[in-house]
Amino acid sequence: MKKKILFGAVIAALALIVGLTGCPKAIGDVKFNSAFGSGDGTKTYKVKQTNEKKTNIRGIQPTGVLNRAQGTCVIQMNNQSKDTDDGVCGFITCYTKNKSPAGQEKLPNDGTYNFLVVGVRCQFGQPKYYISYYCNISEDTISTENFGAGTNTKTTIDPNCYDPYEIALVKYTNLTKVAIEDGKLTVAIKFVGNSDGTIDVELLKDVETNTQAATTSGGTRIAYYQVKPSEIGNKDQSGEGEGLEKGKLSVYANIYAEQTLDARWDIYDVSWQENSIFSAEEASYYYGDVIFTEL
Repeated sequence: MKKKILFGAVIAALALIVGLTGCPKAIGDVKFNSAFGSGDGTKTYKVKQTNEKKTNIRGIQPTGVLNRAQGTCVIQMNNQSKDTDDGVCGFITCYTKNKSPAGQEKLPNDGTYNFLVVGVRCQFGQPKYYISYYCNISEDTISTENFGAGTNTKTTIDPNCYDPYEIALVKYTNLTKVAIEDGKLTVAIKFVGNSDGTIDVELLKDVETNTQAATTSGGTRIAYYQVKPSEIGNKDQSGEGEGLEKGKLSVYANIYAEQTLDARWDIYDVSWQENSIFSAEEASYYYGDVIFTEL
């Protein structure tokens, strides 16, 4: 599958992102050309793709720069049944790029990425979810097994580690309060960044959407987890400086080997700014081997 990536343009744009603090490395500054809006529009992406490989493929589509880790994404996975296990759909926040501090020797993880991902799958009729934070992930391994982190896992952020690794905050867990309806699994993932550096992650069902106002309301909680600053290196927003919440908001897909994924992501309730650095053409670029179509 041909990858539609223009690495130079993407690297230049993502170098504006701020991230982990208290580490022997730095994240590029965020520079904004206009004020943030709140609920200033929706974003919708679709994937309908067959993975003909005998290995899984992955893809990430960045969309907008966050003021805080805040947004709701309603994910719909189609053609689900007790006979299917076709992949994972996810929502990503805190998508940042590592950058060596000015005047210092280039660090081994310079130019790699960090991000918090919540993934949903329907394994032979059983909905499940996981939450992980990934560190030091390179562009050329995004589509590989576990983003290139392999089995290298840690329980909290390790500022002295430059190899790719995963912080498994919630391993695959059954979602018992949601079900497939008419072949569709619909789950909303909500991020809320708090002033103390924590990030609330909430999974919901039966969320009402209002595209015109770009908001969601209602819904029933089916899972909840609060990401702690100590786990991912986030900084207290009430103090000096900025936490890693200022980064890219993204959608994510993992298509299993020789499977077809048919899914949709609708993003609402965001506090973001469209990245004015991107041209209209560059804004459609993505990472990995999954092709996202913006509606």
